[in-house]
Amino acid sequence: MGYATEVKRTEETLRAAFDAGGIDPETKILEDQNPENIKAFFALPGTSYSDEFLKEYDKRISPRREECLKQQFSGKKLKELTPDQQETVMEYAEEPAIEWYLSLDDKRFDDKTPSPREWARAVAFKMNRLINLPDYMPNDKSVDLVSAGHKTSTEAFLKYAITRKVQGEKVTGFDSLKDIGGSLKILDSWDLQVENDQEGNKQITIILRRENGDTQKFGIDLEVLRQLAQEHITAEDSIDAKKIDNL
Repeated sequence: MGYATEVKRTEETLRAAFDAGGIDPETKILEDQNPENIKAFFALPGTSYSDEFLKEYDKRISPRREECLKQQFSGKKLKELTPDQQETVMEYAEEPAIEWYLSLDDKRFDDKTPSPREWARAVAFKMNRLINLPDYMPNDKSVDLVSAGHKTSTEAFLKYAITRKVQGEKVTGFDSLKDIGGSLKILDSWDLQVENDQEGNKQITIILRRENGDTQKFGIDLEVLRQLAQEHITAEDSIDAKKIDNL
């Protein structure tokens, strides 16, 4: 089963990934992006922002967008470029805007725009289900789940929950996107790896697969992940926690 948001780009990305893998699964399009109304059990949440936020976001994109257009596509406007060229420009231009948004931490830009921590909580809630899924499956069964969504909510989750080594010390989260090699690009993907150690404790690894061929591995702090997931359940009155949530 594959899940994609209603934005055409995410559906195309999902189908391209399946085509490359030589598989043709059922694909569900999540047409309602209100997080409260997304019913796909394992699907990661979409993102929604106010018009005022998007205007501020665009103001922070604009300088680098114009810089990139001038240096690489002199004399052309963004809408005159091919989709791949537009992607090149926007991925470069968006980096400081994403960094700014993540710096809001648990503060909202306005009433209609979730804070980074709220998005981290929503992703953690769904991620926790994925991590617990093997405990409820027969040993001889397997399931592949693929979700195509939007950036920023994933980076928000990583900001709080990943573990990495800094000068030999284990650190949870990150301060800047530079700490993880930048934000996720349109063709970047990630895999979730869950294993039990000799004591039966879960060891979780998130593997970021960059479009340039680089692979990065980070741990996931299970305690932080479950704290975020519990915050999400507490904040959302409509959520009926299931056994698989294990919270």
